[in-house]
Amino acid sequence: TSLVLASGFEVVKANALKVFIIMLYSPVALVVFFVHGDVDIWMGLLLAAGNMTGAYLATRIALKKGAVFIRWFVLAALLIASLKMVVDVIRAL
Repeated sequence: TSLVLASGFEVVKANALKVFIIMLYSPVALVVFFVHGDVDIWMGLLLAAGNMTGAYLATRIALKKGAVFIRWFVLAALLIASLKMVVDVIRAL
């Protein structure tokens, strides 16, 4: 997200870089958590299925609507999430 919004990277290039970085550290993290008994295989499979479905749908939307649409969509999602966090903090006071 920051690569796209702040640095001006194209969405496809930023996503490729993100996926490459994740592929580097994910196997190491999985081994560490597995050794400590902190891996729930079924939940992981469910999350993986959801992630693949979301990636498929997001790719179709990105190709159909273009980078400008995705940029505005990501910005709107960040603003909504930020607003929710602020509201949650205020309610907790």
